[in-house]
Amino acid sequence: MTKIKKKTGILEDFDAKKVEKSVKKAYVDAGKSVADGRDNIAKITEDVANQAKEKGEQTSEDIRNRIVDALDASEKRAAEAWRGFEKKYKKRVNR
Repeated sequence: MTKIKKKTGILEDFDAKKVEKSVKKAYVDAGKSVADGRDNIAKITEDVANQAKEKGEQTSEDIRNRIVDALDASEKRAAEAWRGFEKKYKKRVNR
């Protein structure tokens, strides 16, 4: 099982459901329909999961970057919603 290193240093098993849930939330926050975006949501989730398996242990930031990059390429408004959430709640400097 692929391990993800959190910011706190704790290792967790990779969970594709967390990726799917976060991408869905970005769609909703962007005012987009999850039903209409289901194919893209599934593709992003699958691509991120496959990359995680190939690369082995990695950071939560690596996973985040893959998700945001995929959203930038496929659904700009959802990517902007993701960054808006981070800015508001996580005080992250966006790239």
